Amino acid sequence: MLSVEKSNQQKLGKLFEELACQFLSQRGYEILERNWRHQNGEIDIICTDGKSIIFVEVKGSSGEGNPEIRIDDKKLEHIYLGIEEYIHQHEVSLPVEVHAIAVEWTDENNYRVVHFKDV
Repeated sequence: MLSVEKSNQQKLGKLFEELACQFLSQRGYEILERNWRHQNGEIDIICTDGKSIIFVEVKGSSGEGNPEIRIDDKKLEHIYLGIEEYIHQHEVSLPVEVHAIAVEWTDENNYRVVHFKDV
């Protein structure tokens, strides 16, 4: 039972990330990486607006409230460590930003995407 629940959570997570990528692409962001793994975890989306490299954390919910509240200090610390690693590996010279996208989802026809800049 637990593996079925985890599998469903993973599917929902992928759906939330796909909706976030669509949202960003429709607004002119270029997706550079998805699910970029690093020593301390994973960065959901790395994109650019042409002026900055933007690291995006995606959180979603299917009815249990505001997903963005799950981005805590520990999660941010892991994101910042990943950013340092990415900058070093890719010799990034552009400014860096951290954004979050919250997806509140009930079904494929009813969802809301909220974009938080400068997290």
